[in-house]
Amino acid sequence: MPDIICCPRCHKPVSRRLPKCHCGQDLGEAPWAFDLVLLESLRDEDLSWAIWLYCWKLFEPLQNLIGASNDRELVATLPPGLRAGYCLFLFASEADNGGYSQWLTNCSGQLTAETLEGARLIQADQCVELLEKILSINTRLEREHPLYRDRWMLDESLRQRGSIAEWKEFHRQTQSDFEAVDALYGEYSAAYSGWSMWEPHLADFARAQPQQFVHDGSLKL
Repeated sequence: MPDIICCPRCHKPVSRRLPKCHCGQDLGEAPWAFDLVLLESLRDEDLSWAIWLYCWKLFEPLQNLIGASNDRELVATLPPGLRAGYCLFLFASEADNGGYSQWLTNCSGQLTAETLEGARLIQADQCVELLEKILSINTRLEREHPLYRDRWMLDESLRQRGSIAEWKEFHRQTQSDFEAVDALYGEYSAAYSGWSMWEPHLADFARAQPQQFVHDGSLKL
């Protein structure tokens, strides 16, 4: 079960299993859910981190059992607001770590449609524009290269050893495409941080439609 609460003193997300927050606040008992009380107590700048932490704690036990390749099934159980926040946080984190090509080729690449849907839901227009550019390249690559399109259907051992020559040829043929994807990171980062394109919109959406974020802490697969 998830155990993320908001500290009543510093308003930072923190595990309820800790007797005290890092600020010294005694935490006491708290709900194991993402409810309206928690949502209202979070500052706008802490919302996306709280969502990601909550979802990660929620998903972790099942991911260990059924594998990361089932992320889409897990994310589908979330209410729209949490789903948008989780997917966009993952998008920005992967991009900061290794560019947009890393977001596409890591397991996060399973959630491209959900990420775009989330950006549209919260009306993060610049982020929608960016995602549409990235995904237009990705859609073409998946259409032209079945090995890449089916990457989530392959057993891990097959991805690693089954088609080494094919993967090398794929990377040779598509190097310029992934360079174009990563060039968008520099282009958009010059105008916005990867987070400012969507985080304020997520907070605005949460204040306007808080019920879209309410979750009782259970997974119904």
